[in-house]
Amino acid sequence: FRSDGKGRFSRVFAELDLRGCRSVFMGACESGLARAEVGAEYIGLPSAMLSSGVRYVVGALWTIPQVATAVVVARYLELTRDETVPVAAALCQAQREVRAMTRDQLSSWVRDVMGPRPQLEGVLHEVAQLEEIPYAHPYYWAGLQVIGDV
Repeated sequence: FRSDGKGRFSRVFAELDLRGCRSVFMGACESGLARAEVGAEYIGLPSAMLSSGVRYVVGALWTIPQVATAVVVARYLELTRDETVPVAAALCQAQREVRAMTRDQLSSWVRDVMGPRPQLEGVLHEVAQLEEIPYAHPYYWAGLQVIGDV
């Protein structure tokens, strides 16, 4: 990658070594999508990660709001600390928990994670505007998928 943060996709395939990693979580917008290219080959960041040695890639199929993604990622990481928990099961459990989370639970989670940062009040204000069960709709959690050795 260049000093300006931009890189060639081919370098990811050629130089990245993730053989020691169990999973990669890519929560950015549409990071889990592959693109059809010449000869029906599918390339994308998940393919690059898998070819670099990681066993599982969790990627987003659409843009998911940041706070919802953060809650899913945090819970997923907690669950996958136990290597006996399958990656797909960990994602499914994290999604179920986010789907059932109340606005008050979300506010508490935000306070715990953010601590005394200047942005805290703004995020809490956004949370206060949400429904009682803010992430019940699949839009907030169903766009994450596991790719790999499932």
